[in-house]
Formats: sequence, structure tokens, C-alpha cells
Amino acid sequence: MRIKGCLFTILVLSLGLFGCSQLTSPEPTALPTIVPVDSGLLPAVNDAQVVASGEVVPIRTAQLSFDNSGRVLDVLVAEDEKVDRSQLLAQLEGEQTLEAAVIAAETQVLIAQQALDALDEDIDLQQAAAFQDIVDANQVIGDTQYKLYNLSIPSAYAGMEIKDALEMAKDKLEAARQAFEPYKFKSSGDQTRARLRDEVELARSDFNAIMRRIELEAALITANANLENAERKYETLLEGPDPDEVALAEAQLKDAEAQLGVVRSQLGSASLNAPISGTAVSVDILPGEAVLPGQTIVTLADLSELRVETTDLSERDVAQVAVGQEVSVYIEALDLDVPGIVARISPGADVVGGDVVYTVLIELDEQPAGLRWGMTVEVNIQTE
Repeated sequence: MRIKGCLFTILVLSLGLFGCSQLTSPEPTALPTIVPVDSGLLPAVNDAQVVASGEVVPIRTAQLSFDNSGRVLDVLVAEDEKVDRSQLLAQLEGEQTLEAAVIAAETQVLIAQQALDALDEDIDLQQAAAFQDIVDANQVIGDTQYKLYNLSIPSAYAGMEIKDALEMAKDKLEAARQAFEPYKFKSSGDQTRARLRDEVELARSDFNAIMRRIELEAALITANANLENAERKYETLLEGPDPDEVALAEAQLKDAEAQLGVVRSQLGSASLNAPISGTAVSVDILPGEAVLPGQTIVTLADLSELRVETTDLSERDVAQVAVGQEVSVYIEALDLDVPGIVARISPGADVVGGDVVYTVLIELDEQPAGLRWGMTVEVNIQTE
């Protein structure tokens, strides 16, 4: 401190004078009378101030790194170069592949969105199609019932269960075929052959009639089931699109959006852009070099406005400091005092060399020529 330096100088001069008087006086002399020193001759110490050390810092800084590992394709900034916010600073290899992946993912999102929108847009067509299914099912039921009504069943099978009638008809047809077998190569004019052949045809006709009834009854069962499904679907569509189809379309859209987010993030991680406007203070990478996630490769700083932060303000002194108090900042490198004001007091403490200290931010009233980041200062805060 400058006050301590003045006191130390006075003390050294006093000791030097005393030592010289001892060397030049061979005989004992009387002790000098102690005369009180006029307080006006000593530097004034203001009890209404807090003194601390500090350093000059930029208003904004950013240490930039890639989120992913890779090999650097290009570095588009040099040290001391001015950059604008969002300016591209560096790129990793593989960006073109990632851009293609983004386009493909965007296409899948569009397709999924269109499928979801179509469920609402096509609801009228779906309702019409469901109603037509009801009409068609009723038509099939009517036609089948008509055919069943007009289908003649041989009297020998009347009143029988369809399964039993089929077994009987099948047995009669097989018996007629076996009886005809010995005569099938006889002359067509043979009466026995003709009679047995007629019996085969009659048994086959009976069998076919029963089979036809079974087919019509099966068709009627199917037609009734189709009618129930069509009516149920139509009633559901009257309330809007099929909930299951909507849920599926929404899930497909979410999945496509998630995939798009992943590839976009990967593409964003392949480019390093400036989050602030400022100056590239350091650039620690070259094209072709490999980088790791979190490895700082560019440091940016906004040097357009510098401020001061204290480095050793104790927990005892910080209690006297308040936002808005006037400050005198002595910049040692410039041998200059600059006025300022307390702008912010850190809510949390740091421990430096075992001491608890708080950082106080000081805004300078002016930016003197030659002021640079990292210069050391002495801060005098007026606490009254």
C-alpha cells in the first residue's frame, strides 16, 4: 500500500539518523527529548474505506470447445481477430454426412405429420367407406339367405344335422362309386352299367347339395360378422378418427422428431460458433488435429468494456461494502487513479490461501488508454 510505504520511509530515515549520531559521538550524551510528530505530516488514513487488491477483467468471456470428439476440418478464426456473435469459428470432419442425415430425418417427420393430419382430414371418407361396408354386408346376407331358402336338400337328409348329412352323403357316394367300378368299362348300352352310373350321379348330386348348403351357411356367418365389424367401426368413426390409429401416428411422429433432434444435435456439435461478439484471445487448434469433448480450443473476450474484480476482499471487510458505493481504483501499470462504483457483490465466498474472500465487481467511470485484461489494481471503496 502507498500509505505503508510512506511510514516505512520515515522509520528508516529516523533509524539512520540515530545510528549516525552514535558513531560520531565518542562520549555519552543526554537522551533526546521526544517531540510529538505533527499528525499533519503523516498520510491520512480514512477509517471510512475498505482497501483491497483486484484485477482488470473483460465484461464477457467464453471458453469454447466441441461437444464431441473428432478431427478438425477447418479453423476460421485467428488470434486477435474480431468476431461477431454466431460467427462460425471451426468445423469437425463429417459435416456433410450429418447434413444429409438431417434432411432424411426432416423428411420422416414430414411424412409422419402428414399421416397424422390425414386421419382428421379423411374422416368423412372413412365414415363413408364404413357405411358402404355395412351396406355390402347386408347385401351379402340377403343374397345368401335367399340362396339357402331356395336350395333343395334331398328328402333322405331332411331333418338331419348338416354334419351327419354330409357323412351319410359321402358314404353313399363312395358306395355308389365302388359298385360302378366293375362296370365302368362295359358297353354304354349295358343296363346294369347305366343303372349304377345313374346311382353315382345321384349320390354326387346329393353330396354337392349338402356341400353347397354348408358353404352358404359359412358365408352367412362371415357376412354377419362383417356386418357387426362394419357397424362398430362406423359408430367409432362418428366420434372421430380411430383412437388406436391416432395413437400410432402420434407415436411415429414423436419417434421421427426424436431422431431429428439427435442428428441436429450431432450436426450442431460439428460446428463451433461464437456465443458472443468480441476478440479471439487464443486459438489453440489447427486443421487436421484431433480434439476431445470439452477441450478448450478458442477463448473469446469482449474487450470493448473492461471492469475490475477484487481478489482478496476479506469476509470482515465485505460487511461494510454495498452496491452503489464510490470507488477509487489505482491502476499500478498506468500509475493512474480511476473512479468507479460497486456494481455487484458475489453472494458466495471463495477460499484463497485459507482466507475467506468475496469478489466485488466494480464498474469504471471511464476506460483509460492502455488498460488491458489482467492488470493489477488497488481498490479503495468509500464505505460512507
